[in-house]
Amino acid sequence: MSRFDDQRLLREQKSDSSEAPQVLKRTAKPPSRFELQNTKKAGGKPQAATAKSSDVYARLEVDLERLKGLSVPQKSEIKVKLVSDYRPEALAYFAGDDQFEKLASYWVLWLFDAGELEDFLVYIAQAQEKDLLIYKFGDPLLSEAKLIERWAKEQLKAKEPASPYFDQSFDRLDKAQAWPLIGPEPTADLWYLRYYLTLESGDKTKAIEQGKLALGHGAGIKTNLVKLIKEVEGAEAAKAYKESLN
Repeated sequence: MSRFDDQRLLREQKSDSSEAPQVLKRTAKPPSRFELQNTKKAGGKPQAATAKSSDVYARLEVDLERLKGLSVPQKSEIKVKLVSDYRPEALAYFAGDDQFEKLASYWVLWLFDAGELEDFLVYIAQAQEKDLLIYKFGDPLLSEAKLIERWAKEQLKAKEPASPYFDQSFDRLDKAQAWPLIGPEPTADLWYLRYYLTLESGDKTKAIEQGKLALGHGAGIKTNLVKLIKEVEGAEAAKAYKESLN
């Protein structure tokens, strides 16, 4: 696979995704899986791109310039249109057309910035399969972890639900055993969110199970977890668990 200059990619203008995004809303029409299938011909070969790559990248440079110096809401509004404008080429890349690799690295991040969480989770997973570096963040698993953690915190702050997107993302990260890549602090934060959201759902038994795992991953929930165990399983069980931690 022909790789673009990933060092340049990671040094380009700082994305507004470094700032906490606005509360993201679920999009009404998630066409991802079906559109991807429709970009393929019989035999699994991708259709020809809708425009020559040189023309597409010329447009991309213009659009990247447009984003510079704008506020987060202004950028988000523009990215909604960019997601739509560049969808054919991005889908062509995921179907096997490597000439749009660099474009796809922006497009996946734009999905998140535009609030298209369902599509974002679909394509960040496919980016991992294709070993695609994501603009600004690099590794797709690391990108997903940082973005979904930030988003979930914003959702909670705004008293908006973080499910099902946080749960889907967390389960994928856990299955991939991505924690060493993500690092201790973000890992602890994600596990804390997992425990807290499970507790908020009202399933205290499952919350205890998740809490024990979260504690093992560095989440600062010891006192809260012991209290929960005492409430659900009794004082003796709480005492025994607390002593097991010493």
